[in-house]
Amino acid sequence: MLKAYVLIEKGYEYDDNYYNEHGDGGGNPKTVLFDKDFAKSKCRDLEIKRHKTENISEYCPGGIEDYVDNVEEFEKFLDSLIQKYGPIKKQSKWDTINKYRLHPLSNREEEDKYLSYLDGYLFYDICETDIDKESLRDSQVSYLTGH
Repeated sequence: MLKAYVLIEKGYEYDDNYYNEHGDGGGNPKTVLFDKDFAKSKCRDLEIKRHKTENISEYCPGGIEDYVDNVEEFEKFLDSLIQKYGPIKKQSKWDTINKYRLHPLSNREEEDKYLSYLDGYLFYDICETDIDKESLRDSQVSYLTGH
């Protein structure tokens, strides 16, 4: 058996106030990867991209404390990014910038520090699964040859 890592975009529903994660904890599979380290890296990169564009407070109906242990320290860190890079620009006229968004100009070290404040990933996850490589190969050969 071969190990595969399914990169999942977590599923959310909007209820006119907040986004609520689906009760089953599922989501939409985005891709299947066969290297665990690469899968983790890809998951991290997608997570960071979302945190630079999403207002995460809309995903915290119970408050930011649901995802951040030390809110005061987290806010100080985000304020330091605004002081360093300037205010975050709106992406559209409907964009609401809140103080919990990761600054788009932040570097990798700052991104890692931002993630260290969060209690797990908010938007993406990786599920490990077994794949029968021989059956996979046989099905691909059958598809290509029409047999």
